[in-house]
Amino acid sequence: MSTNSDPKLTPKAARLMGELCEELRPGWNRVATANELAKLRQQDGLTVLVATLLAVADPDIATPAGIGFTARPHWQKAQQAVTPETLADDRARQRHRQLRQQAARERANRATPSQIRRIREGAHA
Repeated sequence: MSTNSDPKLTPKAARLMGELCEELRPGWNRVATANELAKLRQQDGLTVLVATLLAVADPDIATPAGIGFTARPHWQKAQQAVTPETLADDRARQRHRQLRQQAARERANRATPSQIRRIREGAHA
């Protein structure tokens, strides 16, 4: 997959996913899986990968052809999981960022040692 902002599934990534799927589900042929993934190459690559892994884990999906059934729950879950918000801002990261920003504001509002010295010198003059 490429590293741009809208990654698409490359043929190499499809082949590698086919191999992984065959390892996880021995009944799934790697070539058949890669061919199914190739049909989805215009979709967001990360969503395709998540949907593929969810399909592999779903015992009701008997063949790699089921990966492309976008009305199935594995696709809906993948689309919900792979959004800019979920990739960039899960709750823990968001809270961590808030705490860092709050600490930075508190530090910004504190007088530096040199400012304190000048204030004290001004008070004694």
